[in-house]
Amino acid sequence: APLNAAPRWTVSKLNELPATIATDGLLDMELLEVAEARELQRHTGEDPSERSTRHLELKLPDGMSYETGDHLSVLALNSRRVVERMLHLLGRTGNHVVTLSTSSAAGAPVPTNVPITVRDLLRRYLDLQAPATRMALSTIVERAGDSAPSELRLLAVADDATFTENITLRRRSISDLLEDCGRPPFTLED
Repeated sequence: APLNAAPRWTVSKLNELPATIATDGLLDMELLEVAEARELQRHTGEDPSERSTRHLELKLPDGMSYETGDHLSVLALNSRRVVERMLHLLGRTGNHVVTLSTSSAAGAPVPTNVPITVRDLLRRYLDLQAPATRMALSTIVERAGDSAPSELRLLAVADDATFTENITLRRRSISDLLEDCGRPPFTLED
């Protein structure tokens, strides 16, 4: 999507608070055991997918039920090392408190309209290790402009097979791409 389009998410109230302040329990969550997990997308051969779709079977705890049509969010906890890397790339300490809002019901299962530290947001609600999407790469390249490495500029417009081979299958994350740029092409407020 073009960068001049209306933003999907809005970040406000970017204030730094002492490191002792943290948010927890903003979404009603339960820890579930994974009984089975397998990949459903084909990543090699003719017409490989750049996406990852997983089939998961979960053991529900006593007293919890799931019916067809119910919504379930799967949130992995990012390691402290991965979170600190992203914070460094964004030029933040992680103690900044933000409030996210959106005009769309679609999107990541993150707390909206409540204050949350950037560290907690990155640790609990975003998949920082997933391969970057074409949209993420295009945004990074567009924001970096002439300072974007030529490899990234070429991959942003490459055919699907080249993108899949160089980003998806190599599992190059948004952090990897930001690092390749040498400096963040945008700030958290963008």
